[in-house]
Parts: sequence; C-alpha cells; structure tokens
Amino acid sequence: MKKLWLGTLMLLAVVGMMTVGCDKMDPLVSQDGVVTTSACVPKVVTIWAGQHIDVGTVTVTNCSESLYVKYEATAPWKFTEMHLAVANTCAELPRNPKGHLVPGLFPYAMTFDPPVTEYTFAIPLGDWEPGDSICIAAHCVVVTECGGNETGWGDVWKGCFWYGIQECYKDVRLPCDSVRMRALRWPPGQIQSTWRIELANVPPGYDVWNGDQWKGWCAEERVGLNESTWHRVKLYSSQNPAIQGIPRSWMNGEWDRVNWVLNHKSNYPTAIWSNFQVAIWHLLGVRPGTPTNPLTLQIYTDAVDNGDGYHPGPGGWVAVLAADGPCTQLVFFEVDP
Repeated sequence: MKKLWLGTLMLLAVVGMMTVGCDKMDPLVSQDGVVTTSACVPKVVTIWAGQHIDVGTVTVTNCSESLYVKYEATAPWKFTEMHLAVANTCAELPRNPKGHLVPGLFPYAMTFDPPVTEYTFAIPLGDWEPGDSICIAAHCVVVTECGGNETGWGDVWKGCFWYGIQECYKDVRLPCDSVRMRALRWPPGQIQSTWRIELANVPPGYDVWNGDQWKGWCAEERVGLNESTWHRVKLYSSQNPAIQGIPRSWMNGEWDRVNWVLNHKSNYPTAIWSNFQVAIWHLLGVRPGTPTNPLTLQIYTDAVDNGDGYHPGPGGWVAVLAADGPCTQLVFFEVDP
C-alpha cells in the first residue's frame, strides 16, 4: 500500500462539487464545467446522528484520479458543518490522547450558511492504487427548521469505515439535458451499421458532439422509428446502467456482451452489418433463442463466452443509448470516450 500526504494537503485539495439535476448517476461538475462520471461501484453508508437517528448517507466512489465523498441529508435534516478525514489505516486518523477521533482536526472541512442538503469532496488519489483499502471518518452537524441540532457520523457512531480503491473502467461524458437525434441510412456501398445517427444541439465539453457520423444499432426490433425524423432523446451510457439511472426495462444485464461485439467486429472480416445486428438482438433478448445464420451464431456464441463483465479499454467503443420514449424504437450508437 502506498503512503499518502493527506495530512499536509489540507483544504487545498477539496473541491466543492455541485450536482446536476438529471436522472443519471449524479455527475460531478469540474470547475471547467465538464461533467465526469465514475464508473466504479459506490459504497453507501448511513449517517447516524445522536447515535440512533438516520439523517442521510455518505457515498464514496472513485475514478482513476480522484476519490469522491458525497454527503446527502434526508428531510427534514440539513448540513451546517462537515468534517472528513481519509488515511491508510484507521489508526492514522486524527485522534486525541485517549484515542478518540477529533473532527476539528480532520483535514477536510466545510461550513454552510444557509444549511445545505448535499455536498461532495473531491480528493486526488495521489499514490493510492486500485486494490488499496483506505479508512474514512465522516463527521457532520445537522439541523432542522424546527430547531433540531445533532452531530452525525458515517456508518458507525464516532467511528470510521473502509473503502477499497477500484480499477475504474472508462465511461462516457454525456449531457444531462436532452439532445436532438435522427436515424439516417448509409449511402449505398458504405453501410457500416444499421443506422447512421446524426446528433444536434449537443453542448461542448462531452464525448459526443453534433454530426452524422455515429454508427447506430437497434436495441429493439418491433418498435417503430421514422427515418430522418428528428427526435428529442436522452443519452445513457451502457457501461454502468444501474448507477446512471437507465430505465429498468433496459437493464437486462447483457450490455457488456453487446460492447464486446462492438469492439471485436474485426474478428469477423466476412461479416456484414446485419450479422452484427441480429447477434445483438439475440444478446439483448429481442429475438428468442439463438441465431440460425452460422456466422451470426458464431458472433453471438463468442460474445456469450467472452463478454460477461467486459468493459472497453483505451481506444474501445462504448454503446450509448438514445431514448425518446416507449413508442419510439430504442437505438444506440458507438462512442469512443
């Protein structure tokens, strides 16, 4: 385990992160306005105030460069103070001579006037690496409009908890607001996918942008999609649907296999777009059973055998879903973050 410098970093490394109102995983907005998301699985612990009162949660996750610790209060409670300490071991956290944690000495702290319902600390990982376990002490003061005032601790009253640094796979920076999309046909002799997707009204700073070069595929088969008609869609990453708030009807657990197909098309030099499309339908359960075409069956079988838990690496392609509503076909397109 690597040794870290947290005691000297103090508040210079604390970046207050605001959250964006959308139905994805809470994105973290950096100072330059770019939305980033962590594809790692968060750890959520309860904040206990007055020893036995559930007043909210502390959510810990990380990306490849930062640790994120998010405080969220449950109504009617709000935060007036937060104190946070992170160390390699629980014994290294700030304590008094009797061994009790001392929030006033925690290196990360915020006060709020007026009180707030949530706040996120962003701490550079430094020398911490995937597989390292770190000890976290999360303290706060909460109040209510009726005059209630309590001290709270994350997970254990006057205690600390562990979090394991994760190897985070890459994910896609997507706008929270809807964008415009239409599905076009490829010119004869240039067919690269089922659809040629065009996007419009995409703000700058994301991993998708305006243009008609996106390779699109059908996630449904018997739902209509009017060619060349503009649709107002929300974009969702297939990389971590449970966190990003993708509609439950699409959470069939097979997007890892679909992403495997998107990143291994070169394994099948004689395949055409329809081979991949039909294999994807079978993987998503849109068509029951297995493909009848031998080459399509090979693509499908290889994805089943090799695609469980697959996440694209550097230079890989991620399926981004574009959803307009239940009456319009769900499509997705390939993005290299």
